[in-house]
Amino acid sequence: MLLLQKPRNGLSLKALLSIGPIQPLGELPQALVYSRNSKLQATVLSRVLTSLTNSYVFPISLNEFSLFVAPYVEIRRVWAFVDNSDDLLRLNHLVTALGLEAETFGPKGVKSNHQFDDAYQLTSLISTLKAIVERFKDNKRVEAIEQSLDTEGIEEYLTKKKEEIGDREPLVSQVFYPANEYLGIKTAFEEPNSRSVAILTNEADVITVRKRALELRRSGYDVKEVMINVDPAISPIYLLFLYL
Repeated sequence: MLLLQKPRNGLSLKALLSIGPIQPLGELPQALVYSRNSKLQATVLSRVLTSLTNSYVFPISLNEFSLFVAPYVEIRRVWAFVDNSDDLLRLNHLVTALGLEAETFGPKGVKSNHQFDDAYQLTSLISTLKAIVERFKDNKRVEAIEQSLDTEGIEEYLTKKKEEIGDREPLVSQVFYPANEYLGIKTAFEEPNSRSVAILTNEADVITVRKRALELRRSGYDVKEVMINVDPAISPIYLLFLYL
């Protein structure tokens, strides 16, 4: 299980959602590169940017990018989420050698273009996401994303969802990937540890999940479906909020 830097030290959910957008944020990327524990930011932002620009902005690990993509594919600009100085150094060597443009994001202590406090995964993701949203105000998708990041009523909503889950083992649909990896939560398509489970789902993939829930019930599992009804692109953020 990957270890999420959880917002302890007094950083509340409302404080996280009150973080402002990155200023300034440069030109949009063709690819989102991530190192070690930064897959969350790259994956969510890839979904958001792809839906807003109608062009696939792919997430890729630094290893894959440096070995198999950058030397062979014509890419000019990337955003890179680097959570340690060694990976930042590797990226800088690659950028210099290939003449790429890279805007870097990292935790305090890593000399990136943008540095973030504790709960680095969430603070960097939310701040960057808000900056992107500001650029696409005329896009209909933006309204749903903004509503999902509104602090009003969110704690009550999450409390209600926790009550719905109760003591059941949580399983998740694919829209919550990769947040479930950070938390050590199985997907709905893996074998549960408990006979009593709650499958967290979203309107985007509820049909697929219901088919799986039926399979589990036929196998003797007690299954409850819990709907997390937010924009599917940012569903992983809500899964993390549930377990802060």
